Amino acid sequence: MAVPQWEGVHPLLKILPVEWNHSIPFGLLHSPAPSPTVQRLIRAVAQVMNAKL
Repeated sequence: MAVPQWEGVHPLLKILPVEWNHSIPFGLLHSPAPSPTVQRLIRAVAQVMNAKL
């Protein structure tokens, strides 16, 4: 079982639809000293997550 956005990620991954009442947490792994590009990504994700609170 996976989120619909993973469809097409791998030919052996099969998406099974379910209707559960919960969210799927996620996280970002990055170097202790991220590059400027990764820092921009982290800031963008933080903005999106703060907007949803």
